[in-house]
Amino acid sequence: MDMAGVKYFSMAVATVLITGCGGGGGGGSASSPTQLSLDTQGYGDKKASLRVQGDFQDATAAYSDINGVVSLVEDVEVSLQAPSGGTAVATAAAEPEYSCANADGVVNVQQTVGSTSESYVFTFSNCQVQTFSHGLLLLNGEYRTDVTASSSGSSATVVERIDISGQKLDSGEALAILGSQTSTISVTNESDYTVTTVSPSMEYRLGSEYVATRDSEFKVVQSGDVITLSMTADLVSSALAGYVSYSTPIPLEVVLTEDCPTRGHILLEGDGTVEARYGQSTARGFGLEVLVNGSEVSYQDTCGTALPL
Repeated sequence: MDMAGVKYFSMAVATVLITGCGGGGGGGSASSPTQLSLDTQGYGDKKASLRVQGDFQDATAAYSDINGVVSLVEDVEVSLQAPSGGTAVATAAAEPEYSCANADGVVNVQQTVGSTSESYVFTFSNCQVQTFSHGLLLLNGEYRTDVTASSSGSSATVVERIDISGQKLDSGEALAILGSQTSTISVTNESDYTVTTVSPSMEYRLGSEYVATRDSEFKVVQSGDVITLSMTADLVSSALAGYVSYSTPIPLEVVLTEDCPTRGHILLEGDGTVEARYGQSTARGFGLEVLVNGSEVSYQDTCGTALPL
C-alpha cells in the first residue's frame, strides 16, 4: 500500500465529512464528556439555543468553521516549502525540505518509513510561517501523523495528534490547535471502502473565537455508487455560546448520481431540537424537510445545494 496515499486519503475523507457532503452529527456526549483544555469560557457546559430555524443555520455555519483547522494545517505545510529564508532541520532525509520565514525559527521534520508503517512529525520552535491564506503565523509545538497498514494493503490505521500554539502576527491574536483523531480504513477497491474516524476532541482557538468537536465518531462507507454517512459529535462554539449535539438516527444514504440523499435523518440537540430528514425518511417520501422542536418549518423537493452539513 502507498502509505502517503493512505495519509492523504484519510485527510480527504475527514475534509469531506467536515465541509459537508452530508455527514450528520452527534448526540455525541458520553455520560462524562471529554474535558476541553482550550474552552476557558466553559462553552462545553452550556447547551446552545435551538428554538428557531435561524438557530439551525447558525449551528451548521459554526460546524463548517471546523474545516478551518484542516485548511490551516494544509496551508502551513504547503507554505513551509516556500518561505522567505529561515532554518530547516531535517532528519531521515525528509523530502521536501521545509523552513521558517524567520532566520531564528526552526521547524524539525522527522519521517520514519517501514514496510507497513510510516510516521511524520513536524516540531515548531519560534517558527514564522507566511501562509497563503491565513497571514503570517508564529508557531510552537508539534503535529504528528502515524500510519500503520496491513501487509496486504487492504486496511490501515491513521493516528493524528496536534498541539500547536502561537500567534497570528498580522492581528496579534493568540492561536491554538489541540486534539487527536484515529481513522481506521478498510478498502476492497476504489468504490468499496469503509473509513471510521474517532476523536475525543479537536479544539481551535483564535483570539476570542473558539470552536471544537468533542467525543466524535464519523463513518463513511462506499459500496459501488452508494455512500452511507453517519456521525455523532458535540460541536462547541463561542459563536453559539454553548454546544450542540449532532447525531444521525438514520445514516444518510447518498447515490452519487442523485442530488438528494435517498434517506437519512440528522438530529441537532441543544436547549431544543432541530431535525433534517431526507428522501424516504421524510413524511412525503422524498425531498428535504426541516423540523424545529418536532414541528415542520420548511420543506423542499430538491436539496442539491441544501445539505446542512
